[in-house]
Amino acid sequence: ERKGKLERPGEPRSHKLKVVCKKCNSGWMSRLQNAVKPILTPLLEGSWSKLTIPEQHKLSAWAVMFTMVVEYSDEQNLCTPQEQRDFLRTHSLPPKFWHVWVGRHEYPESFFRRWSLIQQGLPVSRDNRNDCILGLTVLAAGCAVFQTIGYKAPVPAPGLISKLDVHAHSIGLQRIWPARNLFRRTAPTSIRAAGVEPYIRSAVGILGA
Repeated sequence: ERKGKLERPGEPRSHKLKVVCKKCNSGWMSRLQNAVKPILTPLLEGSWSKLTIPEQHKLSAWAVMFTMVVEYSDEQNLCTPQEQRDFLRTHSLPPKFWHVWVGRHEYPESFFRRWSLIQQGLPVSRDNRNDCILGLTVLAAGCAVFQTIGYKAPVPAPGLISKLDVHAHSIGLQRIWPARNLFRRTAPTSIRAAGVEPYIRSAVGILGA
């Protein structure tokens, strides 16, 4: 297990990592940011009602984009193959082997935590520069909290995502990718900065780490 280094005071969305080229930053990433802004801004401000399937798709794509960028806070924690990054850039949708949850905070709070799972002895290739096989990220910004999980390959354990759904739902998170139905207002999530690490460790336990 490895822990990312991008854990500094202040608003997580304001942290800068110079890993994005100018063309991407002002191109597809900017278009995705603009598309999600009318959906994301009310959530950050605490105005929650419902999320349609297309809105869940846009919100999930933004959360995955953020996760893929902050992976570079520690290159030992890079888990996303280039083909998955290319899919997000081309389709503005999360690629296969990604899952996204969202919940709301009753009061604004900002924190960021990321864990990566490693598997010793993986063969090295262009898309597998290290032994990281899975990344789990929890981001809180304003009155919204997101959880993303991305794999290098599917985890075969039957019912795994259902177990993660139950685990996330226990603290007030709902899955929005893959989207299932209309997302409605939920009770505030119970997770706080002080309790996020035990929560993530229990999620990692579900994943069989």
